[in-house]
Amino acid sequence: MEAEILLVRHAFTPANNAGWNKQEGIRDVFKDDEHCPIDKEYGVVQAQELGNYFQNKFKDKRVAVVMSPYRRVQETISIATQGLEGIDFFVEKSLREIDQGVTYATTKERVKEIMGPEADTFYDLKKTDNSVAIEFLGGESEIDVRRRVRNVSKRIDDLAKQCDENGNLKYDIVVVASHETVNKWIYYWLNNQEALETTQLTTAVIAANGSDKGNVLHSPTTLVPKGYEVDLESYGVNYFNKLIKDNEHVETYNNFCDIDLSAFVDGTIKVEKSGFDLYIPVACNNDKTGYFFINSTKGHDCHGYDKESFHSYYVLEGDGKFTINGNEIIAVKGSTVVIPPFATFYYEGSMKMILKMEPNFKEENFVVVDKVTYEDNKTR
Repeated sequence: MEAEILLVRHAFTPANNAGWNKQEGIRDVFKDDEHCPIDKEYGVVQAQELGNYFQNKFKDKRVAVVMSPYRRVQETISIATQGLEGIDFFVEKSLREIDQGVTYATTKERVKEIMGPEADTFYDLKKTDNSVAIEFLGGESEIDVRRRVRNVSKRIDDLAKQCDENGNLKYDIVVVASHETVNKWIYYWLNNQEALETTQLTTAVIAANGSDKGNVLHSPTTLVPKGYEVDLESYGVNYFNKLIKDNEHVETYNNFCDIDLSAFVDGTIKVEKSGFDLYIPVACNNDKTGYFFINSTKGHDCHGYDKESFHSYYVLEGDGKFTINGNEIIAVKGSTVVIPPFATFYYEGSMKMILKMEPNFKEENFVVVDKVTYEDNKTR
């Protein structure tokens, strides 16, 4: 007796367009694979279509979603589960995408220009029966992924068989939201090394067990056409890598957000919390996005989760630790920690951070699980 296990792939992303439509320059905007979002046009529509499927599939069902820590997966799931209640969310670090090395968000032609004969050898080997063992240039192989997801596959299987105090299954459906290669090898371990033969389109849903095992249960009707060009400018000039300007709180740092932090000096509201101070720049906050400066002397004042917003923390100074759904992440200067909706989190340590929230914070959407207080509330 076990819950139905579904394998879901994220929606279409700008990075996918480097391979699909040979679009150059994507890697210059989305340098970090982990933080690449879904495409604003086709990706969002695909995620909404997935949501329509979930609305029918999840009706009166108890559902657990186990997902990759990557932004594109969490954005897909956030959109697809909007309006649905009673879902338990878990983030598994091992479900991260295969490391594609120098080929990430880069056309094959550009890789060959950079790597020369080594690239030709790589692409030739990928066409052979031994392709699963061939490492991406500067990355990993599918066998590396197979090895990496073995333990998490066991945890997914255990979750699907977990019972409540009355001996009934705790969940009717367990969704594994991840990436095509990762899902392929999750299926491998869940089915005692039976290979998944089906190619998984973006937002496609494949049954990993039961009578429909191996079948595609949902596919997007909105497909990306040949010749489509991602409007890179619409994501903001340089997107994550615009320089943050000097001011009284921070020095100059790279690789986070498209905002002039001089706004934190004028028109800023300071809120003292137990364990940290929060600075709110009025001019930089709207319904869609909010920016905050945090001076943490001890840590967050609660364990909690947000029902709607993504929390993206960038560590400017210091070091500490984030605990997200029980998983600990060490944070140091330069670290970015992205927390999806419904993930319970808490941070501790002495850190100066920028927090970006999408959409902006709404008090009614944040659920406090457990308060944390500190005897010493002194700030710098």
